[in-house]
Amino acid sequence: MNWYRIAKDFYKYAQIWMVPLNSFSDYLRALYELEYKYSMIQSKSFNGVPERQQNITQNLEQELSNVIAQIKDILLPTFSKWLGSHAITKPTQWAQARVNDIDSLDYYKESDETGQAFEIMVAEFERYTIRRGSGAFHLNQKSTLDRTFSGMLNVAFRDINKYPSLKRFAELAMGDYKNSLYDELSSEGFEEFGERWGKKFRSEDQANNFIDRLTLRQVDPESIIYFEDVNSFAAAINRQGLTSQILQEFYKNQVFPAWYGHWEVMGIKETRKNIENITRKLQGISTGNVKNAIAVISLALNATHQSGDMLDYVENDLMDMNSEETKTLLTELSSGGDVEKWNQELREIGVQI
Repeated sequence: MNWYRIAKDFYKYAQIWMVPLNSFSDYLRALYELEYKYSMIQSKSFNGVPERQQNITQNLEQELSNVIAQIKDILLPTFSKWLGSHAITKPTQWAQARVNDIDSLDYYKESDETGQAFEIMVAEFERYTIRRGSGAFHLNQKSTLDRTFSGMLNVAFRDINKYPSLKRFAELAMGDYKNSLYDELSSEGFEEFGERWGKKFRSEDQANNFIDRLTLRQVDPESIIYFEDVNSFAAAINRQGLTSQILQEFYKNQVFPAWYGHWEVMGIKETRKNIENITRKLQGISTGNVKNAIAVISLALNATHQSGDMLDYVENDLMDMNSEETKTLLTELSSGGDVEKWNQELREIGVQI
């Protein structure tokens, strides 16, 4: 018996379904290659024993199922993340997704890192308001960011109940602020103190009562929350352990309305419906229906939306291409450029092409 010939033939059979699977591009290439070979070995005559054909077919099926499952596992979290970041009917969820997108808040132990988180938030607000349509953040323009944030803080104080964590922080600061007012009243006297506040107090007790009844809405936020810039404010709330909560409140109440107002006119509602539909199709992919799986995966990979390509949301170590490179590869694979090479491999194992 010619064992060398048998070993050589076995290697050819194995080569049909053994393809590189080290990256996302490998999985895409494998999907098209294995599906083609699987289809041809089922539809064309085979020059060999039926058991050999059955063995090759089963191995192709198994490897195809593996490839489809891997691509599905990469893409589904990507679409879920996009939907979470575009929860147009759930501002709280949208805001939480934005906070999660910033580097882990557990990392913010120093004021600089915390400050950067707030700068990112303010810069996104500016993107859709002050510099509407600029398409870029301007973290280097700190004076602009500081002025913008000062305005955002004033807006928050006018409706402070929508910002429970900010209110909590401000109330702590309000106690210190009132103590400073009591000291000023004591040193200035109730008449001079009243003039400064545009009031005519008849006694020190009346001035004290005025201070007692002061609320957050009656004072300038920068009077009770002293900060030189965004970073110093962020450092102060970080010391109280309120960074993520207050960030989320600003995202929900101010950044979200600005973001939604910008994208609504560009069809964000229709885009979200499309992504939801593709997500359902991805979830329903069956490894037993290869043609349908390829169609759904191609649809998913080509899906785009207003704020960038869907593949920008991929978080997977296997991803080795950007969105444009992926589209180029899909076009190349769809054109059938490797078909003749695959045909030659099929002929070598006995498929009549």
